[in-house]
Amino acid sequence: ELCNHLEEMNNDSSQYIYNTISAVTSILNRRVVISNAYTCIEFISTLLFKINVINDNKIYRISRLDKILSNYEIYNGDIKNYIDVEENKSDIFYIKKSWFVVLKETFGHIKELFYRWI
Repeated sequence: ELCNHLEEMNNDSSQYIYNTISAVTSILNRRVVISNAYTCIEFISTLLFKINVINDNKIYRISRLDKILSNYEIYNGDIKNYIDVEENKSDIFYIKKSWFVVLKETFGHIKELFYRWI
């Protein structure tokens, strides 16, 4: 079930966005549910809830999730020890953008979140 769900999400990856609004409200232990929008912890807790690893998909703190999943840990350390960063420099994560492009993309992102929220 999990693999199928992840495959479906991957096939429609352009439909999923980061839930910046929920990230801000997480400071108050609140979640803003927006269609196909997740913070990292919301995404993981939703998946873990689907496969019955956790019984509550309303987790807002990494420390809580870390404690719950401590028996499942398979790696702990610096990502640089796991992958060759130089080898992955072509990844979109490493592409530097001008402040204007970042600002334009951020406003576009927030606009998309509000459209989905309303």
